[in-house]
Amino acid sequence: MILKHIKTLLTPQEKVAKLPCLAWAPNNAKVAVCTPDRVVLLYDEQGERRDKFSTKPVDSKVRQKHLSALRSSSAPHPSSSCLCAMCCQYGKDSYTVTAMAFSPDSTKIAIGQSDNIIYVYKIGEDWYGLSFSLSRSSGGDGCHVFHRGDKKTICNKFVQTVRRR
Repeated sequence: MILKHIKTLLTPQEKVAKLPCLAWAPNNAKVAVCTPDRVVLLYDEQGERRDKFSTKPVDSKVRQKHLSALRSSSAPHPSSSCLCAMCCQYGKDSYTVTAMAFSPDSTKIAIGQSDNIIYVYKIGEDWYGLSFSLSRSSGGDGCHVFHRGDKKTICNKFVQTVRRR
C-alpha cells in the first residue's frame, strides 16, 4: 500500500494535543475530527473545514437519574466509593470524547464520552441549507450570500450504566 500526504487538516500545536477520535462518513463526503478541547470539526472530501460544534457534558438531571437508577437496582452502589464518571463531578472539563461514528446516511453523528453518555447530533445532509443566493444592491454587482445549515442539535441521549457483580 502506498500512502500519499495530500493536506494537513489541523495546524501543529506547541503542546501535546492528542486527537481523541476521528470518523469518516459512510458516503465519503465528510470527516469528523475531535480536538482535545472537545470540539468536533467537520471537513468535506477536499479537506476544507466546513463546520464545528462543541460537545456537551452530561447534565445534572441525567446524573441524578443515573444515581436513582443505581440505588433502586439490586447491586450495591455506594456513591461515596464509586469510581464511575457519572458519580464524579460533572461539568465542562469533566469528560473526554472517546468515540465517534456516523449514521449510515451520514446525517447524524454519535459521540461517546467518558461521562458514560452517548449523544447523537443531527448534522444534516448538506453543509449549507441553501448553497448561496444572488442579491443585487442598487446599481451594484450581485454578491453571493451563503446561508448556514441547521444548528447541530442533540436528537438522542443514551446514558450508559455499569452493573457491578
